[in-house]
Formats: sequence, structure tokens, C-alpha cells
Amino acid sequence: QIVSHWGTNGAFGMVDYGPVLLPAGLAVTFPQARSLDENYIIQLDSDSTLVGGVQPDIKVPLTVENIILQWQGNIDVQLEYAKSLLLDVDEIGVNQELLVYPNPCSDFLNIKITSSTVTNYKIDIFNSHGQKIMSDKLNNYGSDKPTTLDLRQLVSGIYFYKLTDGVKEITGKIVIN
Repeated sequence: QIVSHWGTNGAFGMVDYGPVLLPAGLAVTFPQARSLDENYIIQLDSDSTLVGGVQPDIKVPLTVENIILQWQGNIDVQLEYAKSLLLDVDEIGVNQELLVYPNPCSDFLNIKITSSTVTNYKIDIFNSHGQKIMSDKLNNYGSDKPTTLDLRQLVSGIYFYKLTDGVKEITGKIVIN
């Protein structure tokens, strides 16, 4: 699968990044891609005259929040978004009011509420049997900093979360390695 923010018509020159070794001897190669014109000069506009490009299979929503996270947040937004689709996990960029990352996680989970409305939220974490195993209160006071949940006490597996402000609910999955 090819993942990108860009590429309305496939203007990508691919540069191999190298394999990432996974358990059981599996390997994945993540390419670096840039939009190139016919002279192989990097373009900001992917609608330029194309040479040897590819069409991305997965297009990350091009939002201000995703761009900030990509360049300042030390998060590979494109990879996280692709994993969320491929693993069917609600993650970064999928819900524009809520950012949940990293997902999968091991020890800590960051939750950032992007709504501009100042509200008190409650988050409940459920195991795969539907039992509530954790609950916490989150406050959205317009801060740019996420709330970090300590999940070290949880064993590896799939969990579900429900975030509510008393009126609206947002639900999703969390994978703990």
C-alpha cells in the first residue's frame, strides 16, 4: 500500500528507505516519496507534469492538525493513519475531534481533544469482554498538550475506549503490545 497526504494524480518519485525488521522474520520497506516534475525537481504541487509516479492507495486527510503533527510532533502521521485503516483501529486523522496515539502502544497513550469548546470529558477503557477496566476524566481547556494515560498495568491485547462529554460519544479501539 502506498500512503501519502499528496498525490491527486500520482506525482511521486520513489526512494527506497530500507527494510524494517518485524517479528518472525517479516520485513516491510517504507519508501520516501516526493512530488517530482519532468526534470526530477521536487514540487509542492503534485499536479505538475509527471514522470514515473504512482497513485497512492491511502490518502491521509490533509488537515492543519495532521501537518503540524507530521513536522513538529515527531509522529509519522502517514504511517499511523495507514495502520489505523489496515488494523481497523481508530487513530490519528480518522476522527478530527480526537487524536489517540501511538496506537498500537505499549506503556502510555496520548489523547488530544481538538475541539475548541471547553468541556469536561470522561474516558472509559474496556477489555475485549466489555468490562470497564479503567476510567479517567479529561479536561479540554484549549491546551495543545495531550493527556497521557498510563496503560502499563494492562496486558497485551485489544481494548476499546469511549470518550463522552455527557452528550456526544466517540468510541474506538486501542491495541496494546
